[in-house]
Amino acid sequence: MIKRIKSNNTKKLLQTIAKQFGCEEKSFISALKDFVFSQNRDKINICRQMPVIELQDRVKVNSAGIYFCKEESEGIRLSMEGSWLVAPFAQRNILDICKEDALKWMAGKDIKGRFSGFDRYVIISYVGHILGCGKLTKKGDVVKNFVPKERRIESDMPFPE
Repeated sequence: MIKRIKSNNTKKLLQTIAKQFGCEEKSFISALKDFVFSQNRDKINICRQMPVIELQDRVKVNSAGIYFCKEESEGIRLSMEGSWLVAPFAQRNILDICKEDALKWMAGKDIKGRFSGFDRYVIISYVGHILGCGKLTKKGDVVKNFVPKERRIESDMPFPE
């Protein structure tokens, strides 16, 4: 069942995201003020309006809007769309990767390397294109991939240089 998140809890969620990704809090919260946040189990969705909640008495509704994020014990894990919404405001925890790693990432593979100066969750970027959100291992040598199977691309897709 979908539950609308109350405005004070929405503000806390956005403040946590702003802190985690180094967003200027006031402009970040202001940009998302017209959105409505809802929760179904552990996933948080975002949409412009919430007429679906009224329909729940008559029909079964699993979700409304787009999947935005998930609250986890080590921070907020953004969805691909959540990454797109947060990235323009983010000042930290953005990992710029090379073309080879971008192709691996879009194929659903983890990225290996030495990553320091980041928190557990990072927004993955290639030449300004936001590719999603990943989780750094505790050692900081692997970024775990969360790209859903249905969104993976395993071809020689042309990436901009």
